Amino acid sequence: MAQLMYPGTDVWLNNPLRPLEACGTSGMKAALNGALNLSILDGWWPEYYDGKNGWAIPSADAAGDSAERDRIEADALYELIEHHVAPRFYDRNSDGVPERWVASIRHTLATLSPELNAGRMVRQYVQKLYRPAGAAEARLSANNYRAARELAVWKGRIVAKWPGVSVAHVESGGVASVPKVGDELHLRAHVQAQRARPRRRDRRGRLREEPRQRRAERCTHPRARSGRRPGCR
Repeated sequence: MAQLMYPGTDVWLNNPLRPLEACGTSGMKAALNGALNLSILDGWWPEYYDGKNGWAIPSADAAGDSAERDRIEADALYELIEHHVAPRFYDRNSDGVPERWVASIRHTLATLSPELNAGRMVRQYVQKLYRPAGAAEARLSANNYRAARELAVWKGRIVAKWPGVSVAHVESGGVASVPKVGDELHLRAHVQAQRARPRRRDRRGRLREEPRQRRAERCTHPRARSGRRPGCR
């Protein structure tokens, strides 16, 4: 199907409701075949859209209802096509070549080709997943799997006490109503743990006593290390 769809395609339109876009790999493939993307800022497009390799359709996430949102986003799409996409495509030089359009294609191929390819994907998997996983396995299996056994004991203790832990309240802030890639979301969770009283080394992060509850601003999973009891400090 791709062999029939992509050749000769000038614009790849992608306009589902944000944030319902699963990924957008079809748009990646279109870009590598010389098409310019006209898409909502969802899936892969927020990460790679740079203002020169296509167009971003604004999303009306804060609209009052679905009908109003459809109207606003449709108007924005038609405005982009009428005032930006079509003029760039039909603006030709004396030889009939759309110079600005071709420049956008060249920019797209130069900037996205190194990123949207299997070589980059495999390299990233190896560096960020496979090698760290191998190192973790080596730590857990050292000394006749001592760290793995200690980690299993810690997990069993936490699972047994977990029913006594509940999140009473969560506060968040730091991002706009429509978050963007790279925004930092600040969270503060109020955790009740009256019945589950893990020992101090089982609590990781900053915990402080409050009336009738414990406030956990951040809790991360402990990493088991050989020769050392796993758990939080």
